[in-house]
Amino acid sequence: MNTLSVGVQSKNIIFDKYPIEGFEMMRYAVLFCFDFSLNSYLTNILLYSMVVNDFFNQSVKILGFFAPYKGAAEVAGIHIDQMHMPYLKLFLIGRSLLKKIRIFLSYCWDDDKIADNIYDYFHGNPNIDLYRDKINIRAWDSIKKYMQSIHGMDYIILIISDSYLKSTNCMYEVLEMMRDREYKDRIFPAVINSEIYNPIVKVTYVEFWQEKFRELQEKLNRIEAQNRGELGKDLKRFQEISSNIAEFLDIVSDMNNPNITEITLRIEEKLCSEGFIPTNTISLYDQLREDFKKVRRQDGRNISYEAETLARKLWNEYHDGGGGIYLLDLARIRNDQIEIEKLYFDLIMSADVQIRDTARRWNKKWRQVNDEFYTGF
Repeated sequence: MNTLSVGVQSKNIIFDKYPIEGFEMMRYAVLFCFDFSLNSYLTNILLYSMVVNDFFNQSVKILGFFAPYKGAAEVAGIHIDQMHMPYLKLFLIGRSLLKKIRIFLSYCWDDDKIADNIYDYFHGNPNIDLYRDKINIRAWDSIKKYMQSIHGMDYIILIISDSYLKSTNCMYEVLEMMRDREYKDRIFPAVINSEIYNPIVKVTYVEFWQEKFRELQEKLNRIEAQNRGELGKDLKRFQEISSNIAEFLDIVSDMNNPNITEITLRIEEKLCSEGFIPTNTISLYDQLREDFKKVRRQDGRNISYEAETLARKLWNEYHDGGGGIYLLDLARIRNDQIEIEKLYFDLIMSADVQIRDTARRWNKKWRQVNDEFYTGF
């Protein structure tokens, strides 16, 4: 009969690749029930970064990470009485979780609402410091000094619109950012004005700044050099913007930029994949649903960017019926017939009976208002 020395921990004989061998050794040693110490198996970094989560409230059966161990134990005839973590062990993924990631939000005040949505989404995240002018520039502080702080940021979110590309302050931030040769790897463009992908439109922005340069140059020529103060630096800045804006737009155009309604989720995914913020591997879907319900309660009958973002995430990645119906309602309000037809077809073809029934009820309800609504389904 095989025997185990007193004090041997399960982690020393049960290995990730072939867990069943370790459990069979337990069985041969006439052990039928024991506590399974997670120790090095546990990779839920939320527990080590002081982020509250419901990890141990989940059933062992639905935690994919433990499935091989649970199954191997059952085959070997071993009953796992409980799983526990006897001592803390810090897991580092990418950068240290003790270091907050610094993100700079670059935008034009004309796009304040979108900036609000992005700021509200990330504000309060214990792993992120999000810098925004209205929040971080105190009264009488230097605006230029704040804009130059972009060099010390890990990432920059750029809300790119027509107003942004014609704003001196916004383009100054772009110039400061472009001083870093690797800036492409640090930016998250949120493109509002999709026309920037058109070469002809790109030319119009170069022309705009060339004209700004010529206009200021002509006015400066009318005054004596000793009276120009800092205006000469402004002229130089206009020239730099004229020389660099085409390159900047080329870089942004070459990136696979997500839809503006999904920008916060895509940024979060990127930060998780880079190890800057922990991934809630327990139940991202459940958390999304709870967030969606919470936002819907807050919105009441109103439509919000945040609710639409969550709905698209739920529908596109999880085919959640609630998200799909919300998007269907938005398409109806916006009178987007193509979107209505596509969404309704996908919903009615769902494998989930409840989703199909909900879609049919939606169709019946709005067919009473408009007889042209998909009577063929």
